[in-house]
Amino acid sequence: MTLFTYISGVITVLGFLLQLRDVFPTHREARKIILLLVTGAFVGSIIGSLQATQLVIQTPDNLLVLIGYIALIALLALLLLTSIGFLLTENKDRKETLSKFIANGFGAALLLGFVVALTSGMMSSAPDMSVDDFILLSKHRIQIDDFDGAINMLEKAQSKLSSSDSRTVLLYQEIQSIKKLQIDQLKTK
Repeated sequence: MTLFTYISGVITVLGFLLQLRDVFPTHREARKIILLLVTGAFVGSIIGSLQATQLVIQTPDNLLVLIGYIALIALLALLLLTSIGFLLTENKDRKETLSKFIANGFGAALLLGFVVALTSGMMSSAPDMSVDDFILLSKHRIQIDDFDGAINMLEKAQSKLSSSDSRTVLLYQEIQSIKKLQIDQLKTK
């Protein structure tokens, strides 16, 4: 992100606080317009910086985690819309109700985010395994004649290494020898 993104983000937060407190009542409309423009510039600069990056989203292994992510996104979208409604309304009672909803909603979003992150971490399908662990599992799979499983373990070990690592060539050779074993076993059956 650029310096512009940080500055516009800080100005957006400050403008939102000024609007929330209604610091200069005579300049309420001008403040609202400036806040919307700065918020748009901030959001636009964030989106612009994301276009240059590649966003890789892993799908969760568990339906509960997926539902949690969807609920969190829906809650944040609802809070964004409520915040815009708060900025655009003039009615004091409605502003008070919306500000309470926003405060409670952010609390709920933090709690839901914590629960989803905790659940996602608890339900991850595979712990962080080392290359040696994958090789050991591959050897075990060969012993029980599970050649596809052995190849899968070695491919996972290979994916953990950089392309310049000399072990990738050895793992590739081992995969080829397991494939040959598998073919030889098929010929004898």
